[in-house]
Amino acid sequence: MRPATPLICAFIDEHKERYGVVPICRALGIQGVAIAPRTYWAYRSSAPSKRALWDTTVTEILADYYEPDADGKCPPECLYGSLKMWAHLQRQGIPVARRTVERIMRHNGWRGVTRARRAPRTTERDPAAARAPDLVGRRWRVAAPNLLDVADIKCRRRHFMSYADPRNMPMVLAMVQASGSVEVQKVGIVA
Repeated sequence: MRPATPLICAFIDEHKERYGVVPICRALGIQGVAIAPRTYWAYRSSAPSKRALWDTTVTEILADYYEPDADGKCPPECLYGSLKMWAHLQRQGIPVARRTVERIMRHNGWRGVTRARRAPRTTERDPAAARAPDLVGRRWRVAAPNLLDVADIKCRRRHFMSYADPRNMPMVLAMVQASGSVEVQKVGIVA
């Protein structure tokens, strides 16, 4: 997949003083990133698009809110997220799309303050606690190469299924609980 033309042109801009535009375009073509020198020069000589100009304007407006001033202080609007900032700009008479505000804020790393807490952890392991003993006697060996032991547990009354290979399920194992112990039995081969 070919990178975007602005990205390729930025790469050429970085190295054109040392190598020149035509040799860089030739080397990129050999590497599978074809760009003609004419395309580079056309991109460089073209005027910025309306979207790029509008994005620059909106970025400057948002920077006034989110970047600290000379005293290191920010206005109260710096606490706004993208939705409230979009509504604030609408009230100020700046006709900007909500998605544009979201995209520019995401690009510049500007975020509002949220009251949300981190997701609760249901289990926090104690590193000093002893591990539970292995009562089943599991052996973590694979029966053949290119097999992955996984468990597909289907809760039935006292019956669980486990597949040896998740892609084509060649062998089905059944674990049956009988009188307090777990027995592993080979049920059959499923093709």
